[in-house]
Amino acid sequence: MQDFYKVLLDFRKPNALFGFFVFNNPKPNWHTLCTIVYRFLTDYNAMKSCQPTVQICHRPYSITVQSGYTLIELMIVVAIIGILASIAIPSYNQYIAKAQQSVCMSEVKAYSNHIYYLLNDQDDSTVATAPTPSACVSITDATGWTLATQQKVIALAKPPSNARIECDIPNGTPCKVLP
Repeated sequence: MQDFYKVLLDFRKPNALFGFFVFNNPKPNWHTLCTIVYRFLTDYNAMKSCQPTVQICHRPYSITVQSGYTLIELMIVVAIIGILASIAIPSYNQYIAKAQQSVCMSEVKAYSNHIYYLLNDQDDSTVATAPTPSACVSITDATGWTLATQQKVIALAKPPSNARIECDIPNGTPCKVLP
């Protein structure tokens, strides 16, 4: 035991202390090492009347490993996702409404240009065809129109847009979205 105290006093390094302990004990035990260090510190501190500089050992595998997420971490993630969704969903709905409105506007312009061309060609035997709406809920049917009876073509976009689009055929088919 006296040799052990000398090693502690001379080296005062954890690696030297552990090396001496393993070398002199064929079957090292953490509990034994901690007991020896504790005895040395109490004896040494009683002589010097100072605070211990080496902490008492603990078992090397006493650290617990966390294997999952805590409840507060999951709640924070859910809150962040909720905030992002509250910002993203209205923006996405506006994007969808604008896209529906643009597609319907394109379809109404194509139909209005077709009607304008048929009404203003030199052949009176051509007859306007009925619209086949795919991007719009409804489009004004121009079947049977003549130059004297031509009107505005009005279309309603599909939800969520529900925009009302008007193309003025008598004035050269300018189209606009009405509120």
